Amino acid sequence: MGAGPRMQTAQATQHTRSDRLETVDDVLSYVMVPDAASERLRPHGRRLHAAVRALGVSRHADLVRVDLCHRLRLSQDRVFAASDDPVDGYERLLERAVVFLEAGAELPLADDPPPQADRSDVLETTANHYGHLWRGFSPQHYFDEAVELLRARLTRNGIDPQDFKGQRVLDCGCGGGRYSVALKRLGAAEVVGVDWSEEALATAKRSAEEGGVEGVSYERANVLALPFEDGTFDVVFSNGLLHHTPDAAAGIRELVRVMKPEGRGWLYLYARPGGLDRLTHYLARLFLKDSDHETCRRYCQALALSGNRTFFLLDLWLPPIAECVTPGEVEAMLRKAGCQRWRRLTRGADQDLIEAIHRGVPSAAVKYGVGENRYYLEGHRSFQTG
Repeated sequence: MGAGPRMQTAQATQHTRSDRLETVDDVLSYVMVPDAASERLRPHGRRLHAAVRALGVSRHADLVRVDLCHRLRLSQDRVFAASDDPVDGYERLLERAVVFLEAGAELPLADDPPPQADRSDVLETTANHYGHLWRGFSPQHYFDEAVELLRARLTRNGIDPQDFKGQRVLDCGCGGGRYSVALKRLGAAEVVGVDWSEEALATAKRSAEEGGVEGVSYERANVLALPFEDGTFDVVFSNGLLHHTPDAAAGIRELVRVMKPEGRGWLYLYARPGGLDRLTHYLARLFLKDSDHETCRRYCQALALSGNRTFFLLDLWLPPIAECVTPGEVEAMLRKAGCQRWRRLTRGADQDLIEAIHRGVPSAAVKYGVGENRYYLEGHRSFQTG
């Protein structure tokens, strides 16, 4: 078979569910918060959204919004750590947030309108967003943390990291390249990282050079139309990219296409039902929908948040598309792409939601939903059917 479709224009039309969330009701439905909890949280969420919109359009208002979102996240962590019913605690934190914003409504904000950003090009906007985020990772988080996370996620699910030894690997949506380096350090013979962000690729190349990493290369490519022949790679790896594209199914088809029939693959996509944890992130997306990205990044810098903490917060909050899918939806896309053998991983690293579920954290389903969608792929149709 020949190569698949060559690189297409960066222009893409938004047509996903996540970019059409306009109300708190939309968010509650999207993350699949159970009906009983939704009924309790909806009125407070609506009032909070109204107070957020009443702030108006300015950099000062954006700072208040992003600070609110950060404090909601910090408060959520405290709610989850308590022994009380998490829905009760979450309801109280929304009430307090409403009181905070409404009480300050009479105090003026500076009239400093942010620049009008053109976000019509989803691919370019996403690339620019992540290009900025990858700059801030410390050497420890870049070189060591990714190896530790990947090794834990593999071994706890009974997968031998030696599966990567001597293999040619594609890191699809490599960003700043830290998982490209991690795959190489786990024994891959060669790793090819692809991404659309020129800034992220520059960070990846610079970090590899500074770390003396060999056998890793990077190139700019549209992950929905990979510029490789069929069956090029022993292992395909996509860790948290395709949920930011307009067509995750097309990305999965491309992964399977360039994977050798007897090859292996790794796929991570945001999951739903997402529990209250996902609700916090998607309320933040709603509140920051039209906020200036640079103002949000400078807020994190002013607090001296670490690069990985900034990434954790803004990863979900600001990109144009952040699509969540159920395990059933993932598996339907894999099946349609021709993949017949896969495993949904039920263990994770210590900080992973799926690991909390595995360990039986109280009210885990309410807090975390189904956790994360991490899948390990094992061959596709032409291999299975001969």
